[in-house]
Amino acid sequence: VEQPHKLVGTIKKRLYLHETDEGCILYLSKDCKSSDIDQHSVYMEVAIFLSSHCQGLFTETHLTDLFKTILYVKDEADVQRVLSTYGIPLTNDYEFDPSLTPEFMKNIPLSWHHRLLQDPNHIFTPGEWVGWEERDGTIVFVRIAYPLLENLGPNDLPSRYKIFTSRDDEEGREVDVLDLYKFDKGRLKELELSESQELAVAGGTEQTVQRDIQEYNINSAKKEVIEELKKIWKLPEDQRKKAIRRLYLKWHPDKNLSRAQFADTIFKFLIRQLERLEQGLPLEDVGEKNSPSTPHHPRYSKWSSSYRRWNDTANSHKQYAESERKYWHKHGSSGDYGAGSSNYSSRGGGSSYSSGGGPSCYSFWDPSSNMSEARKWVRQAEVDMKVLSVVLPFAESSPEASANVCFMAHQVAEKALKGGMYATFGLSEN
Repeated sequence: VEQPHKLVGTIKKRLYLHETDEGCILYLSKDCKSSDIDQHSVYMEVAIFLSSHCQGLFTETHLTDLFKTILYVKDEADVQRVLSTYGIPLTNDYEFDPSLTPEFMKNIPLSWHHRLLQDPNHIFTPGEWVGWEERDGTIVFVRIAYPLLENLGPNDLPSRYKIFTSRDDEEGREVDVLDLYKFDKGRLKELELSESQELAVAGGTEQTVQRDIQEYNINSAKKEVIEELKKIWKLPEDQRKKAIRRLYLKWHPDKNLSRAQFADTIFKFLIRQLERLEQGLPLEDVGEKNSPSTPHHPRYSKWSSSYRRWNDTANSHKQYAESERKYWHKHGSSGDYGAGSSNYSSRGGGSSYSSGGGPSCYSFWDPSSNMSEARKWVRQAEVDMKVLSVVLPFAESSPEASANVCFMAHQVAEKALKGGMYATFGLSEN
């Protein structure tokens, strides 16, 4: 081989890499015995060389770990599983495929992973199609059977669920909630100024109002992060890492394109809290002022390699989300799910859903939101609330009227809750 490239750090081992139009070939000098070569060192050197040549292909990718992992793979079919774990597709065009239909244990393609919600806490509905992450990182379709409610506190959400992995599955399989993913049924929307917030801050300038509301939302999100981390840090090590990964991706700016600046603030706050927990320091108070010199991803953190992989995953999701947006823009649809009137039916275990404002490819969601029915319940709750506001002053002067006030308040809460349930995940016929 003429003018081969000598790998860095392998002068004594006489390893060479020759680049051709079809790829790279690794050579070993004739005067070097195989017993002098350490397989692990060879893999590391090759991985370092390859990563230096491919660094520009992916944003913030720690490719050395990726290539080293691939080199140890024995079966070529497992390469895709490795790439999936690192959030990297087999092609770099990030093409969105709208034709997705659920089947038990069917692999959910990478082009749909950006639609999997990363919140570590979800309430799953019996019969709902969800994503289940297997041990090797593959995410497949399963259906929720029911939650396991044993040993739950009054404010605890279910941490274990039974799932069905086949149509004939009668027993179900018990899984952890951190291995289950809900599908995002619509786009993230920009933070909006609600009518109640406008009334609450009436009299201030528009800039002041927006700033106050943003600060309120930031503080609320930070408090949410603090509460989540308190729960997560009590989990066993394997579950803790899963939960931190979910929280990390939930607030990653690449996963929150419509509110990137807001998410970036919370994301940096989350990283800072992880650093403090790792150092044995208490979590911050939400109002505490922090030094701007606080490192974002410290090199000494045991989470550093995980951060890099999770950044790759978030970037991959960003690319696919942009690809989906372009697809629906080209085909004359917003890609929103659940907008407009909707109809849900369930017959013989099958399901169908049609939405006035959504694309037909989302026909498998089950149960489905019903915005038309939701609005009816919310409007009735608003009417009851107005009546309640009229009756309330009489209750203050007449104790006998308090029972009627309580009854009407209960009616307002019940109807508003039903509206929320219809809007969130709908109600099936049974």
